[in-house]
Amino acid sequence: MPAFNITRIHTPNGIFKLTGKTVTDTGSTKLQIDTLDILGTDGWITLDIKARHTQRLIHLIEADCIEHIKEKQ
Repeated sequence: MPAFNITRIHTPNGIFKLTGKTVTDTGSTKLQIDTLDILGTDGWITLDIKARHTQRLIHLIEADCIEHIKEKQ
């Protein structure tokens, strides 16, 4: 499980920074996110990755993040 650190990624759902690990299972890549921050009007806001709303947000941005990681390899 290679670790990743995205310092800034622009997505249709906002601007984020996140850390974690990539998990490949039967040919598909998933993310195991350890920290997730969103850029608010006053700076970075740390999100509770266990919260239901944050889990839905992770699902929405996961493909963009995986693509970003693949481009940087």
